[in-house]
Amino acid sequence: MGLLVAVQELESGPDNLRNSLFVATPDLGKIAASTTSGPSSNTTYGTTRRPVLNEYASLVPTGTKIWDLAPAPHVGERDGTWNDLTAQLVEPPRQFIALTEAGLTSLVKKRPMDVLRDLIEASRKVGDLSYVSVFKDSYGVDQFCMMCFALLASNSHLSADNLHLPGQRNTDGIDAAVNMSKEVLLVTQNLLQQFGGKPAAVERGMDVHYEFSARHDGFASYLAGLLKPIWKLNITKAGHPQLLLAGSGEFSAARGGTEQEALKANTRRFHNFKRCFRALLRAFSFVLLLIDYKFSDTVALCEPSLQQSLSKLTFDGLMTTTEGAEIARGLINNVINQQISQQISVDAISETLQQRCGSFCSAADVLLYKALESVRKAKETRDANEQRTCLKESFRLFRKCTSTLSLEKLQEVVAEYRALRYANGAVQLPLQCAKDWDLDNHGRDYWLSERLSGDERREAYKLRRECYKLVTDTLSAFDDAYEQSQGKDDGSAAVRKNAYQLALSSDDPMFHAELYDWLVSQGRTDDLLEIRTPYIEDHLISQAQRNDKWGELLWQFFVHSGQYLRAAMLCKHSPTLSATDLDLETRIEYLSLAVSNAKSHPSSEYGQHETAVEFLSDLEDKLEVAQVQLEIANLLSRRHAIEGDLEWRRRYEVLTSRLLDISTLYREFAEPENLHAIKLLILKVADRRDTQLAMSIWEAILAEAGSPQAVQEQVSTLAMRFFPSDIAFPLDSVCRLLDEYAWPRRLPPTWVPSVLLSGGIPFDALFGALLAIHESSVPPYNDIARTNHVLAEITVLLETWLDEQTRPGVGSTRAEFPVNHLDEVVSEFILHARAPNNKMRQPLDYLISKGGFVDGSE
Repeated sequence: MGLLVAVQELESGPDNLRNSLFVATPDLGKIAASTTSGPSSNTTYGTTRRPVLNEYASLVPTGTKIWDLAPAPHVGERDGTWNDLTAQLVEPPRQFIALTEAGLTSLVKKRPMDVLRDLIEASRKVGDLSYVSVFKDSYGVDQFCMMCFALLASNSHLSADNLHLPGQRNTDGIDAAVNMSKEVLLVTQNLLQQFGGKPAAVERGMDVHYEFSARHDGFASYLAGLLKPIWKLNITKAGHPQLLLAGSGEFSAARGGTEQEALKANTRRFHNFKRCFRALLRAFSFVLLLIDYKFSDTVALCEPSLQQSLSKLTFDGLMTTTEGAEIARGLINNVINQQISQQISVDAISETLQQRCGSFCSAADVLLYKALESVRKAKETRDANEQRTCLKESFRLFRKCTSTLSLEKLQEVVAEYRALRYANGAVQLPLQCAKDWDLDNHGRDYWLSERLSGDERREAYKLRRECYKLVTDTLSAFDDAYEQSQGKDDGSAAVRKNAYQLALSSDDPMFHAELYDWLVSQGRTDDLLEIRTPYIEDHLISQAQRNDKWGELLWQFFVHSGQYLRAAMLCKHSPTLSATDLDLETRIEYLSLAVSNAKSHPSSEYGQHETAVEFLSDLEDKLEVAQVQLEIANLLSRRHAIEGDLEWRRRYEVLTSRLLDISTLYREFAEPENLHAIKLLILKVADRRDTQLAMSIWEAILAEAGSPQAVQEQVSTLAMRFFPSDIAFPLDSVCRLLDEYAWPRRLPPTWVPSVLLSGGIPFDALFGALLAIHESSVPPYNDIARTNHVLAEITVLLETWLDEQTRPGVGSTRAEFPVNHLDEVVSEFILHARAPNNKMRQPLDYLISKGGFVDGSE
């Protein structure tokens, strides 16, 4: 502090000066003035100017010998860096005790504001304020105004008479500053007005800088001086906490000046000071309130993490940081819980909190505490009606104060609602919080975006999901309760139904997405398909684009909701996606479903009936092509298992991984692999009438078959498959090929009819084909031997036909056996067969007689 107190003893001189105390202290005002003034003109640039040292000194006679000298106990905790200008606001003056022959003598050092008070009192009496003006010039106008504020605010550490020796009575009273006369206070106020100055606007180029008044800077220094001792101190200490509270006072400042903007800026700063001061008082009042409510017990109830944070909390942190506000809220919650546990009304506690520290207990906080008390009452009451009333009231209050609810507290409340089977609160409160905690919809926007990990909106998204999880957990709990009830009428079914209705009635699309995903994760797809909300279809469509499983659910949803054409369109689209992992069989299954759904489509939906018919026709065509592709894949599967050609294997993988068009199937697989039956099938599916191409395929089939037995098996199989398609199985041409195959091999006339009849060719169709060959007369059927051979084949066919018609139990009708036509044809055959070949006549006569037996009237 720069204070020197020493004993002076002289062997000679006046008696009153032979024993005295020498006191010296720096003149802080002059030292500060010398350091703030600029360097002298003869000072070399860049050198440090040594400050001019000034001090006060005085000699205090004691009259008797001084035996010892010691400082009196000091209540302050100076860190060695303060001086009287800063310490005088929060610490009493220093005092020294001298032991003399006459007893104890006290020596008190006057601080600057003590001197100012004495000067004001003396100047008022003589009517001369010149000494006060000199004092002001010595310390500077800012410090002068600061000390004036200290006088007007009745600072408790003002008077030098406040301190007294242990056991000594303070005759002046500890509040000497408060007892200053009204005249002295009025003079001090006038001095503050006189020297407080005015704000000014200083132009510096294009910028305007506001210089605040000395009154402003003085008050700022006064406020800072009061706060500095405690601002960085921890609120709590081990053992008994040391808590400081500064007094408050009011001040008034005269308005003046012509620079209106500077005046407004100055006024705004004073308003800010006022707000800051009020906040400080509330903070100190909050700490004192905690003491009144047994601070140590409250802290003991806190969670370890909160206790750890509280141990490091300073007044600075309490006032200016978010963490401090959270700690304060946690302390208040524990105070409330402590009082509630003692059956004390929340209204009384909340009223006290708002009166003493309103900024730490807002109206929303009060609503929260009342809501919590209503939940507590609902738990404790045995009356069902009263319980419902309390739960409804708590829910109403919670919805008004969601901004003060933390996620942890929300989880606790929802758990209570769940235990009390209150579906309204357990479902709707988390949904309300999800909205209120994300008013700017950052979380929902993140959900709709690409969801990058570094996105700042991710936290809001995660908080929303935590709220939604509370709802799904509630639904799961009510599901379990319903299952455990085993059909008992205990209300579980009604509670569960109500909970789901409330959840599905939400207008939050993000929640609906979470709910649907949860149902699928639980394997409850049937329940999902029964949902009819404005959001279910969009979500299914969105998910189907990412996952085949959801695509199947979307198709099932369309079917369940009667949208058959949309289901068909989806099934048509799904197997054509090359990026999916569907195998060929699954793709065909989708097309089959599409056809089935399209056939179920009513004509009044989605356009005209013609459009649906066209769509169905296209689907059926695609399905046919896909089935051809599957048959090719099955035929080539054995070769794929042993084939070493990489190019061939690649083509096979393409064949089995995506749908191909009919031309590609013919060009890339059927033709290179000599799949003759597939070629015929492709011609049929493609509806391509190319007789020359078809005949070349049939010729290849007969050539590869070789033996008559093999030919019969091959043709019979193809006949059963392709007839009556005149594209894949042109009967006239096939009959001609078979006859040309049989003639050089001397096969009996029974062979051709038996081959085709075994393939399921009808008698009348085969008869027409053979008759056309017989009547064609084109080489080689212009030769009598060949025509007779064909005639023999016809005769065999007719005999077989007649035998089939006369076989008991057949029950054929006349329309199935053209008696008149056959009679005419056979008669014509007999007529032509009489001359050259009597051998043919007997069978023909037999046919006539037998034919007449069947239908003699004709």
